[in-house]
Amino acid sequence: MKKFSVLIKSKNKTKSLIIKAQNKLKAQDELRAKGFNVLHIEEFRYFDLSLKPQILALLFKELSLLLGAGVSVSLAFKELKAHHKDTKIKLFLTRILQALQSGQSLNIAFENSGFAFDRAELALIKMGENTGDLSSVFLRLCELREKSLNNTKRLKKALAYPLFVFVSLIVVFCALMLFVVPEFKLIFDDFELELPFITRFMLAIYNFLQDFFVPLLVLCCVFLIFFVYLYKKNHDFAYFNHALLLKIPFFSKLIFYNQNTHFFMIFALLLQSALPLQHSLKLARMSLSNLFLQEKFQKLDELCEQGLRLDEAFKRLALFEPIVLSMLAVAMKSSKLHEMSAKIAEYYELKQNHIMDTFLLLLEPLMTLFVAVLVLFLALGIFLPMWELNSGVSF
Repeated sequence: MKKFSVLIKSKNKTKSLIIKAQNKLKAQDELRAKGFNVLHIEEFRYFDLSLKPQILALLFKELSLLLGAGVSVSLAFKELKAHHKDTKIKLFLTRILQALQSGQSLNIAFENSGFAFDRAELALIKMGENTGDLSSVFLRLCELREKSLNNTKRLKKALAYPLFVFVSLIVVFCALMLFVVPEFKLIFDDFELELPFITRFMLAIYNFLQDFFVPLLVLCCVFLIFFVYLYKKNHDFAYFNHALLLKIPFFSKLIFYNQNTHFFMIFALLLQSALPLQHSLKLARMSLSNLFLQEKFQKLDELCEQGLRLDEAFKRLALFEPIVLSMLAVAMKSSKLHEMSAKIAEYYELKQNHIMDTFLLLLEPLMTLFVAVLVLFLALGIFLPMWELNSGVSF
């Protein structure tokens, strides 16, 4: 029995499943018998290679240069294998060479290499083989990987920095509560002072942390492990979280712009390689990492199949700005869709960079304000009783 990774549509929802069957045809028949609409099916493979995106971009650039210099495909991979010292890269290149020597085409060799490539990348490699222009294809793939890598880095920076600062502040706050506040609590208890509200609130937090800090820490760790496990294994749970992220103010725009930049870059590249419109739409959609947007964009396929023009289909989604819809309408009339798609990708990249720059600009004063409020809370909670004690002392 073989395992197959299947993308199905059921009750207007897209789900990803892994099923067992003797072959792909029987797997499809079994699912259709249950009333599922099979969108995509492929044999399930465990990917044991994990090449870093920047290393893969470099490999694409090197392949482009070697193939552009007239070196054959097999010789190019042999040269790269001799040049690179990293064991994972050597293993990857060895698998490609073995596949080529066994008579497989280059795109099949990449697909069966054990490394997860985007379907759009595989389609471009196949197109390059058919046209004999693999050098320019690998150069485009390199540029695409580098752009995606830069966008992802900026997005992670925008999201990770405030999270790191917030977690650090929480850790420092808990440390002060557990190790500093108890010393002052002993003083307050000795003098039997009537404590102000802010001090009583601070001591209530201390008592809570003293009683429940370890169970709370264990609970947080268990929750985090369970969350990560569900996110990776359960499609519906991952879909729910992706949809939730798009409802959070500010971050929803940041994610939306990032995904649109990636979508239109892939779409423009596929169209430039002369792939059919609907096939390009499907491959560009499947390359999106946000499952909620991926399902939303799936409606584009359905609307285009119903005979709507591409700009009208995008308008029906009610997700895009009027300027984007106007650019698409002009592109459809001028038959320059791939050029306009690249411009739209640049437009969303500029919007993404602007919102990230604004966020990072405002972040420092906001974090400073948060630290100031935290310090003020601790200072007032500790020193207000001390001032009352000092004012009550007579000489």
